[in-house]
Amino acid sequence: MISEEKYLKKVILAGDVYAACLQHALTTEKEEVMGLLIGEVDEKKCISQISACVILHRSDKQPDRVEISPEQLCTASGYAEELANKLRNHVQLTCFQAYQSGSEYQRREIEIVIENVNLRSYNLESIASLPRILSQEEVQSHEGEGDNCVEDELAMLHNDAFKTVALVHIVSKLGKPLCEDLEARLQTVNLRITELEKMKKKLLTEH
Repeated sequence: MISEEKYLKKVILAGDVYAACLQHALTTEKEEVMGLLIGEVDEKKCISQISACVILHRSDKQPDRVEISPEQLCTASGYAEELANKLRNHVQLTCFQAYQSGSEYQRREIEIVIENVNLRSYNLESIASLPRILSQEEVQSHEGEGDNCVEDELAMLHNDAFKTVALVHIVSKLGKPLCEDLEARLQTVNLRITELEKMKKKLLTEH
């Protein structure tokens, strides 16, 4: 834990984590989103290194707030510990930095550096899980609109239609572009492997 005399001066954010956060943030423009960043803190240099993230399932979605269940937070913390053991890092959970000016707290500005790294499997899983999590949230938000709550069959059809439109929107605006992006990445990687194999073969024949 960083002492009161020190404060966090720099955050190094992995490029694949930034991509996951950006993808998550752009899924909505009217609601808040929530996730858990996983990394470690260098207490001597006061630098935080973020290497992974977990996208959380929201139990309540509002324009001005977002909530998650205690079970979600417990599961995310367990995943963070498991990932820390795999990466041999110590997990740090840190809230935003602030300092006291008079009787009020003010937010500190902290330098953020986006680190250029390859797309790692555990962050790829977080990105790939985003359509599933959003679909679960949408289904959960319509769970109370069944036979016991709505007696009018026309109202039930109306609610089901809204749910279907929302799910189709998730697939068309998020799931499909995400798959196309991953396929394009795969093709790029395969082309790069092919070029490297040609270079290797050429170097071996020259020697």
